[in-house]
Amino acid sequence: MVQKMSFESYLLGHWTNVSQAQSDPLLFSSVELVWDRIPGGLRSKNFYRKTPNSPYRERYHKINQVSDTKVIVENYHTDWTRSENCDMMFVYNGEQWIGSVVGDSCISSDGNRVHSEMKLFGSKIHTCDQGYDSEGNMIWGSKNPYKFKRMGE
Repeated sequence: MVQKMSFESYLLGHWTNVSQAQSDPLLFSSVELVWDRIPGGLRSKNFYRKTPNSPYRERYHKINQVSDTKVIVENYHTDWTRSENCDMMFVYNGEQWIGSVVGDSCISSDGNRVHSEMKLFGSKIHTCDQGYDSEGNMIWGSKNPYKFKRMGE
């Protein structure tokens, strides 16, 4: 029997979607994600490949292991103030961790409701983030997932 990797081993690392962006540059920006350990928890940084020192999103996180197959990723601002309306729940289905924002109360800095999904495959991450206005219109994000590969693999 193959033992599954820990949730963090699926998540931590430096990720890029450069192949996807190069194959369809009109639909996908070239983005990198970094998930790493910091004192007190984890940090995520999202940035455009051309501007690595200017992340467009940076958050701190703590992992709450609910069970062997369920994890809640708690969200914090970079000053460690809680952003609980943007927590994500991940469930392991035997092959991958599938996560989404818990509830529909996550609000972006521009005042829009956030819908976010992630699938963690071990050597790949697929994400789809969207922002909706008060009338339910998608005003930012993509209907198509961004497909990241772990750098160096």
